[in-house]
Amino acid sequence: MKSSNHGIIYRFSLSLFFILLLSLFNLSYSQPPLEPQTPPSTVLPEKTTFLKDISYKNDNAGNPVLLDIYEPKKLTTEKLPVVIYVHGGAWAKGDKSVRTDSYIEGFILKLIEKNYAVISIDYTLVSEMVHFPEPIQDTKDVVKWVRKNAGKYNFDDKNIGYFGASSGAHLSMLAAYSTDNEYVGSPELSPYSGKVNYVVSNFGPTDLNNLLHTRLGQVSRIYCRTFPETDRGNQTKVSLWNFRI
Repeated sequence: MKSSNHGIIYRFSLSLFFILLLSLFNLSYSQPPLEPQTPPSTVLPEKTTFLKDISYKNDNAGNPVLLDIYEPKKLTTEKLPVVIYVHGGAWAKGDKSVRTDSYIEGFILKLIEKNYAVISIDYTLVSEMVHFPEPIQDTKDVVKWVRKNAGKYNFDDKNIGYFGASSGAHLSMLAAYSTDNEYVGSPELSPYSGKVNYVVSNFGPTDLNNLLHTRLGQVSRIYCRTFPETDRGNQTKVSLWNFRI
């Protein structure tokens, strides 16, 4: 009998140990990884004509929204086609800075070699207090700003495109496939067209119903609040949830 009791206690203790071990593993795995603090690129300012922190509009709070321009160092009389880079970051984080040794750094250098101008933009980040369509309006307004300032920066206003990464690709597609009457932002830029020649989606989500019907915890709750209550009936039109290519 004692031997049987010892066996039961041993198996119970062993099971408890593995449950505890598994719980500790899950706890550590569920913690968000620390993001590497990679410094901004030093190569791009050296190898391009780099124009930093140019305001292209003010947001709804009156704060300037900024962009950076990368152009070939070699002067040319030909107008420069423009690629607008829209960063990722789950719509809620990130900025226009291009990091050292990132694939975006190499991508921009290749375009500069081909005599393109590349514009990297900040846009309004969503939160519990800031909602769509503000980041889409910003993404469209950059194109309008390019057309307004084409002469000043030698831009080809007939050759403009987006390159978006992740959530930035989603914003780029929404901007590219909407009309000039949709997502109207800055009144100052509204006389200009926001149409582009192309959009390159670098792993951009296209069906947010599937994306957000997952166990994303706090992230999904924040996204669900990015629409004001008054817009609940127009989710399909706004296309955050149902946008598909």
